[in-house]
Amino acid sequence: MMRLRIGSCLGLLALAMSVSGCSSSGQSSTPGDTQSGINPHGGSASGTPPLETGVDPASIVGSVNPLAFRYRTFDTVGDGKIHAIIVGDYNQNGVLEWDDINAVIPLLCDPNKLDSDGKPFCGTLYIPRGNWLSRTTLDPDVNDLTDDQIYVYRPRKFALKGSGIDATTFTVRYSRADYCLNHHGIAGGGVFLFDPQDNIELSDFTYVGLPGRTWGSKTDCSGHGEPPNQWDPGPRNSQTGINLYATSGSDYKHNLTVRNIKVAQVDYLGFIISNWQNVRADNLIAQNYGATGFNISSIKDAVITNLFASSSQSTLTEAGLNIESERDGQGLPQPLKLENLLLDGYTCRDNYRGLSINALGGGGVANVTIRNVDIQGIGMRRPEWAAFPAMGIAFSDADCKWDAQNVGGQHLGPLTDKCYINGVIIDGGTVRNVAGSGISSYNLAANGPGRNITLRGLTLEAVGIKLGGNDSQGVSLFGGVPHGTDSKILVENTTITGVDADGNGIPDLSQLMRIDSADYAVIRNNTFKGKTQNGPSTFLDLTNISNATVSGNSFTVEQPNGTGILLGNGATQNVVQGNSIALPVGGSAIIDFTGGVSNQVLNNTVTP
Repeated sequence: MMRLRIGSCLGLLALAMSVSGCSSSGQSSTPGDTQSGINPHGGSASGTPPLETGVDPASIVGSVNPLAFRYRTFDTVGDGKIHAIIVGDYNQNGVLEWDDINAVIPLLCDPNKLDSDGKPFCGTLYIPRGNWLSRTTLDPDVNDLTDDQIYVYRPRKFALKGSGIDATTFTVRYSRADYCLNHHGIAGGGVFLFDPQDNIELSDFTYVGLPGRTWGSKTDCSGHGEPPNQWDPGPRNSQTGINLYATSGSDYKHNLTVRNIKVAQVDYLGFIISNWQNVRADNLIAQNYGATGFNISSIKDAVITNLFASSSQSTLTEAGLNIESERDGQGLPQPLKLENLLLDGYTCRDNYRGLSINALGGGGVANVTIRNVDIQGIGMRRPEWAAFPAMGIAFSDADCKWDAQNVGGQHLGPLTDKCYINGVIIDGGTVRNVAGSGISSYNLAANGPGRNITLRGLTLEAVGIKLGGNDSQGVSLFGGVPHGTDSKILVENTTITGVDADGNGIPDLSQLMRIDSADYAVIRNNTFKGKTQNGPSTFLDLTNISNATVSGNSFTVEQPNGTGILLGNGATQNVVQGNSIALPVGGSAIIDFTGGVSNQVLNNTVTP
């Protein structure tokens, strides 16, 4: 889970972690402008190309040689203004560089260039094929926002379009030591849109940053495991590949499109997408990141398809994908919640957590549908992970129980009345090979969040590997009844298989499924399997649960002393009906700790 600090820059809410400072004009200090005579507000000078009309830059950018020109400007609507630029070798040094790109951005995003609505606008920046390189060294004495990143200041109606994944590549050449000494904060160092406004599009390129760190402390900037020292003179210095954090104001920014982008490696975070309404994203790839592949927070009305995350280098608390409501770095809740998200197609390999859904602040997380997940190899590659609870899919409201005693001069009580998870559907997919629980709630507030959670059509197998015994469950959900009597947990058409995958004779799962502190749960038409003689001791554990219906499930219990269904302490007014339970000698089909008074156990088939 990521924490973002909010600072002040030019009177705007800004990412303090992302900048070294601001220039007096509010624009970036663009390398080469003064030498070339290019006015950062769009004026012409010697060597400035003519404004081309009647040409579609999108139709020619794939065939141009960027080393043959500085840049080309286009009026695509006929109003005499720059609506598009194809960037070339601006500095005319025979090398494609980030400095070339940063040099033309002020021309495209001229604040004096107004759209028909009277507001400033940018246009489209086309990046031709080629490997575009960062500087080799960074200068700590130069207050230059473009020193270590591709930087766009407050863009509106802006598109950055490459020529395709692995065709247009942005590659870092400076070292981690350089970055840590000269960039103080997190979430910079890549493609960084500072305080973006409405109507933003990024597409068709690859970013190659610093290698993902393998350190245990997020403040270790050298990457060699040292505590903070001369390598880390300021706050956390952590590189992000694509930063789309809309920072200013108390409302969402509107209309974000992100597609066909790969972050091949990055020091810390692959993608940040935060505080947007009406988001469309497709075919995004995050690889070899130091912490989190995708951090998606406080967005609304979003459709995201085909995400891929893979890293064996992530730190112990991070995931391939975080979906969360945010709070700022002072612990104060942001007003924006995450709601109305459809994610269709998420593949994750080699992380500590596959997918994490977190209510951290604001209005929490609501109305999220996730389809077609493929999560494998979670917590498996690094031996130190075995001591911590790796999870395929995690639900958390860890910060909703946080009680500020004097933050920013304010006293805040518990945030659980406005910070919770309410309405998550995970529909279809596989969770396999997890050194911990398959799907689990953790760090929940006393008035926990788990309302309206649906798991449907999932396959969970080979989870609990390396932990064994009583350490993990296939599915473990906390419904949060103290927060209200409307938890509504539904699990259907799901298969959970318990195995002894590490061959130590100990079941990898103590329970295939546990539902705790819930009201109005439905567990139906699922398949629970034990795969070894030392299979899980309990297949379905219902504790402190009421008004639940357990029906149409199939249980194959192979452990001699195993239990199919356990109605544990506090389980009242539940109905267990029409289930099929296959038992070995000495096994228990159903155990009801309430004495069979309030719970109804009806028409279940037990064999032999």
